[in-house]
Amino acid sequence: MKIKILQSCTGHKFTFTKGEVREVTDYIGNDLIGAGFAEAVADEKSDAPADKPQAKTKPAKRAAKKGSGNADD
Repeated sequence: MKIKILQSCTGHKFTFTKGEVREVTDYIGNDLIGAGFAEAVADEKSDAPADKPQAKTKPAKRAAKKGSGNADD
């Protein structure tokens, strides 16, 4: 699992500095992500989203035309 370190942290067998992108075990990665110390990074081979799915944006509404659309208007 690839993660980006959001806050410097140290564990029993690791030390990470803010901004680093590292390959770690799923166990360590999920633990650091859950604690807010890291975020998942998409693997270059994968097209999957890295962190959270992006919210879909709705297209802007077009202004209503004046009149009812009848030729009589």
